[in-house]
Amino acid sequence: MKKVLVIEDNRTILKLEQTKIESELHLEVTPCETLAAALAAIEKETFFCALVDLTLPDAKDLEVVQALDKYDIPMIVFTGSIDKKLREDVLKFNVMDYILKDNPSSLDYALRIIRFLDNSEGCSLLVVDDSATSRMGLVMSLERLHMNVYQASNGDEALDIIKNHDDIMMMITDNFMPGMDGDELVRKVRAKKSINDFGIIGVSGSSDHEITLGFLKSGANDFIQKPIYPEELFTRVVSNIEMIHNIKIAKESATRDYLTQLHNRMYLFELGDKYYENAKRRHLNLVVAMLDIDHFKKINDRYGHHAGDVALKEVAQVLLDNVRGTDVVARYGGEEFCIVLSNTSLADGLKVLDKIRVKISEIKIKLKTIEFSFTMSIGATDKLVGSLDKMIDHADKGLYQAKDEGRDRVVAI
Repeated sequence: MKKVLVIEDNRTILKLEQTKIESELHLEVTPCETLAAALAAIEKETFFCALVDLTLPDAKDLEVVQALDKYDIPMIVFTGSIDKKLREDVLKFNVMDYILKDNPSSLDYALRIIRFLDNSEGCSLLVVDDSATSRMGLVMSLERLHMNVYQASNGDEALDIIKNHDDIMMMITDNFMPGMDGDELVRKVRAKKSINDFGIIGVSGSSDHEITLGFLKSGANDFIQKPIYPEELFTRVVSNIEMIHNIKIAKESATRDYLTQLHNRMYLFELGDKYYENAKRRHLNLVVAMLDIDHFKKINDRYGHHAGDVALKEVAQVLLDNVRGTDVVARYGGEEFCIVLSNTSLADGLKVLDKIRVKISEIKIKLKTIEFSFTMSIGATDKLVGSLDKMIDHADKGLYQAKDEGRDRVVAI
């Protein structure tokens, strides 16, 4: 689990920060009341970011950020007061942003930045500007966010970089460039990239509102007027990537089971129907299996529903670990699961399913004073009997046969 270093000498605030970060972001917090304690913690542990107060019993003003800067830990300054000079000095270090403790929502904003740093790991931005000076200014500011930053000096170069780098999730582009201007570049990117999946921020030194409107109507998510201040840049980037991330979660939640994180029945039929039609059209093998935890009701009745939930999640992990990425694994309902093995013979499919059966029988669940194991029955078919739905019904008959024959077995039908 990723760890957050929190440095705060007020114990009430420190406890609040720790509680919110651990409960809302599910990250581990190492709380420290002094700079000395923080430095000792850094020697023992690795932190992916730090939330720091500027005034501590053994440090004040820049001493905290100066000390942590040597360890390349991204910092969020959370302080009671800051003046213009101190603000400028603070931002010279590896500080994402500074936040004043002046209202209850301040901590929520700090959590947004920590969440951003957690979610944006491995993601990239593209900066497009024909001015090397302007481009480098943006790059230097953005690198504080610990994202990969690509550079392009014109529209054609930008399109080529986007085409060859799938990790890029946002583009920041100037408007006035030789050849292709920002408007045209945005339109060309939007022809390939959805506004919900790829962020675009337009920038310009002109005060002409037509430029702002042009960017937004062409498909940009946002616009920033030059000169660009680092805090505004961070806020806009965080907000836009946060939006893309939230839309992604919303899309996934519509097709995934909340408890197991497997795909749900809607996704099973959406993709499985395509697999079925492709197999029938191209005379390919397709194996459909129905799986059911044996005596699942007894697990819930004897050990409680939490134990049942743990069992379901353990099964889901075994299923994912033992099929290919191209196969479809879904929670069908309750303790039932469905697997669609694409381009697989029945003989090979049965080997995979029996391996899954054995792995599940080896699961040992330990919860406080209880320990239990369980088995699974599986029915499978490779008969293309009219539709995926009918194949599932056919596999279900095999599942019931497995139950009738004593459970903990695979039956092909």
